[in-house]
Amino acid sequence: MRRQITLTAAALVAAGAALVSTPTAAAPTAAKPEAAEIQIPERCKVLSNGKLCVRLLEEPERIQVFYQKVSGSKITARLGLKTETSRTRWDEWHSVAAGDILSQVWKSSWGCFAEGWVGVLQVEGVGTFQTPPTSC
Repeated sequence: MRRQITLTAAALVAAGAALVSTPTAAAPTAAKPEAAEIQIPERCKVLSNGKLCVRLLEEPERIQVFYQKVSGSKITARLGLKTETSRTRWDEWHSVAAGDILSQVWKSSWGCFAEGWVGVLQVEGVGTFQTPPTSC
């Protein structure tokens, strides 16, 4: 059975509410932006057991970081967001199995700026991974 884990946060510094859902037979996909949003292309890093991406969403300004785990054993991981010069803002730890998508959306009043947003994945007992920076 494949599961999708989706999390939402109200602000960069505020914790969000968690929502766990189980899709039907369809392959897991990242949370889709609402129809009224403009989506800016994502930047991803392919990892041995999945893909880590950061995506800017506008109207309102939001930044999504997601990890799609496609293989391997269950891990404990958390997502983070930072700029190239800022400290990482972390989400909570979650158990992630093959077929899961771990996703976090942060709201930002800063919108697009030249510095670039970096998505971060920290896997307990393994290490930390980052996406290439993305900006408008």
